[in-house]
Amino acid sequence: MLFRSVGAAAAVMEGMDQTQHLMLNHLIDFSADGESATCVCNLVAEHLLAGEGDPTSTTRGIYRDRFVRTADGWRITHRILQVTWREGNLGIFEVALRRSGALA
Repeated sequence: MLFRSVGAAAAVMEGMDQTQHLMLNHLIDFSADGESATCVCNLVAEHLLAGEGDPTSTTRGIYRDRFVRTADGWRITHRILQVTWREGNLGIFEVALRRSGALA
């Protein structure tokens, strides 16, 4: 499943019973002027949706982010998730979307 917006990802997470997202081993590279940065980190994401056969799905991957410094602090301007491994019931994502009302 590919999320093209924060709203799409939020709709799936809202439809889940439980989620846990762990981000590890951050490598941050700041621009020469200190106003932007890139970051690469590992991700392990667990998702639970009871009542759907196997109720769990695990995703492992790498986040590749770009940040910019603003008057309100650092903000993510771009995020790519490179999935390296998935296991479990991937069908729970579509069920979660329907449950949240984002998918008719």
